[in-house]
Amino acid sequence: MVVHGDFGWDDIGTWSALSRVRNKDDAGNVATGDAHLLESTNNVVHCDSGQVVMYGVNDLVVVVKEGLTLVTTTEKASDLKRLVESLSATEIGKK
Repeated sequence: MVVHGDFGWDDIGTWSALSRVRNKDDAGNVATGDAHLLESTNNVVHCDSGQVVMYGVNDLVVVVKEGLTLVTTTEKASDLKRLVESLSATEIGKK
């Protein structure tokens, strides 16, 4: 059985894609977790522990997850495969 559907599709394959599917503040920022942004625009922040404070920066992706912090530009966020490949498992696990 096939049912015709008319719905939008977005392959959320990068952190910067969150800006397309989550609510933005007046400056175009998308933030989840404890984040405070001042004079900053078009950033994506995901913080699962601690706090992220951003001042005067634009077009960044900041991810804090399980003790690891990633900072990149929204432009480079789709090319994280190269970064991950450049890090060995022991480098990622160091704290």
